[in-house]
Amino acid sequence: MTTFNEPSAREVLAFISDNIERWDQCASFNSLDSTLSPSTLFDRYSCGTAACIAGWTVLLAGYQVDAYNRVHLNGNLVTRYGRPAYVREMAQELLGLTDYQANKLFIWCGTLESIKSVIDEYSRNLYPGKDHPKEDK
Repeated sequence: MTTFNEPSAREVLAFISDNIERWDQCASFNSLDSTLSPSTLFDRYSCGTAACIAGWTVLLAGYQVDAYNRVHLNGNLVTRYGRPAYVREMAQELLGLTDYQANKLFIWCGTLESIKSVIDEYSRNLYPGKDHPKEDK
């Protein structure tokens, strides 16, 4: 059973709200400045980095974009303490989401308001430990 990590989700939401120009729900990581070198492009402190909610979840948790991805601007792998991980899987783990919850938050949300609404829904524990709301029956 997974437990939703509301404090982390709210931290990421607050960061995105305060840095809206650095939010891009269409990509794990993206460059806002084509003049940045690959070695600094995906630094969480770089104003040249834009990311989706999953991307910011892992960056704010201390993960870095994998060196291969820095060169190829792919952004699907991150590392921390030498441990490689896929952005979506690590963000799902860090936020304590089921597969269904992760899909809803990472894929189906297209606006900041929809992300906030889903986080509020998960905070109310509407579907505790369930992969899909229909399983409540």
